[in-house]
Amino acid sequence: MKAYELVKLKGNKLELSEQCMRVLEASEGSILLLELDRNEKEMIVTSIGEPDSKIVELKAIMDNSPLSNAKLDLVLGEENISIIYGEGQAVKGSYYSVRLLDLKNSNISESELSNKLKGTGVIKELELVRL
Repeated sequence: MKAYELVKLKGNKLELSEQCMRVLEASEGSILLLELDRNEKEMIVTSIGEPDSKIVELKAIMDNSPLSNAKLDLVLGEENISIIYGEGQAVKGSYYSVRLLDLKNSNISESELSNKLKGTGVIKELELVRL
């Protein structure tokens, strides 16, 4: 069952109640993903990380061929990296992928990860950004 709650903005800040925090399974310092829809003027809030999470956004243009995503996922799994959000779309013979990764359980740096992902042979363009 969905829970609904009304809140007021305080300046540009949104203060969540204890009930709301429990529903989201969030605590102070948790990382929340806000998915905004300008047309509908609505927002979906998803708790995606704990305060100690190391969130990195991955944007990739890849070959749109069988196993391309699997090759990336294999590298992430081998490095103990969690995919906490992802979406993608085929565009003109390529595949555009956006993922949010949590590197807190991994010992790899962003530059080392970039090199390993490019080494799969399916990446045309890659951008990793620490959030």
